Amino acid sequence: MTDAATRQGANRLDRGQQTFEEAKAVAADRGWPFNWTLLHADDVGHSARGMLQNEAMTEAMGF
Repeated sequence: MTDAATRQGANRLDRGQQTFEEAKAVAADRGWPFNWTLLHADDVGHSARGMLQNEAMTEAMGF
């Protein structure tokens, strides 16, 4: 936890949601299409492997 990270959100989930909302706002302001989808992968904790193997993630990626 650093001051810079905390300013972006209390944890990785908060920071990810904030990034999504900011990107959506920038796209709207500039008239760009916004084709991102925000997914929540339950019970993966702090695991990159858990995230990449989560059913919601593999379905969204077409695996």
